[in-house]
Amino acid sequence: MSCVTYELDSVVKDDKGADIERQPSGPKDGTVTEVIGSGVDNAGYHRRLSKRQIMMMTFGAGIGTGLWVGTGNALKYAGPAGTAVAYTIVAYVNGFIFLSVISCGITSFYVASRSLTALADLQLVHPFFGAKDKAGRPWISLLICGALGGGLCYLNCNKTAIQVYNWFSSLVGIAGFINWGAIFITQIRFRAALKAQGISPDTLPFKAPLAPWAHWLGLVIIIFILACEFYISVSPIGEPGTAVTFFANYLGMPLFLFDFVAYKLWFRTKLVKPSEVDFSEAKMFDEEDRLAREIMDDEALQKDDGFGLWQKAKNLVLG
Repeated sequence: MSCVTYELDSVVKDDKGADIERQPSGPKDGTVTEVIGSGVDNAGYHRRLSKRQIMMMTFGAGIGTGLWVGTGNALKYAGPAGTAVAYTIVAYVNGFIFLSVISCGITSFYVASRSLTALADLQLVHPFFGAKDKAGRPWISLLICGALGGGLCYLNCNKTAIQVYNWFSSLVGIAGFINWGAIFITQIRFRAALKAQGISPDTLPFKAPLAPWAHWLGLVIIIFILACEFYISVSPIGEPGTAVTFFANYLGMPLFLFDFVAYKLWFRTKLVKPSEVDFSEAKMFDEEDRLAREIMDDEALQKDDGFGLWQKAKNLVLG
């Protein structure tokens, strides 16, 4: 009867430390010996993991364990299917929030730089701010808005400056609602001018769906939000209202009213009646767009040799 023993084999190494011979160290009396190692110090394993990799593996194991333990109650009451559905919904919600935040940041960066450039083009600020590159990008305004906007974000890192950051955040929030309100008012007056001058909206290159009722609905929602914000600023929930609280939450509206009245008084402008709105410049732009589209269509016909099926399908999808 033979038995199996497990031992470490002895290794003969040369001067450079390389293996030159493997000699089983087990008994030679007929027992079967299975060699599983190559020495205590080097048992056939590689020590190539860095401290950073080991640390990340440890973090991953801890986080994974925490997630499984934390989902214990959810698994108990909702079951595997309910938990999977809940986590899927939460993941999508987090993704939407992340994309919304990124979108808001990009939109604010775009609007701020283009607004500063437009002010320079209208000669309301120094022409230096309207500098553009060959592609028409307002690089000066982009740099200024990026430096100011990105730098102000770091105010939130300081305990004493967080109040200033909150004031800026409130100012931007109110300004956003005011901008949307101005957009809706402009659209409503634009439609009124078309109607007063007998111009059909069907002649427009683009016609907003559900207009003008959607614009009125949007304006009502904006007014309701601003009214609620005003009420909360005057009478905060759970604390007495103060001037500091009011201006911290509603600073954008007084600034907007001051700028609007000051502009009207300084430049002595007046509201234009719908019947007196000048659409001649807009018609010129529409005509230029129409001619450009005709030229592009003619070039496409010449290249396509008969306007084949592929071109028709592409135009159907892409316009």
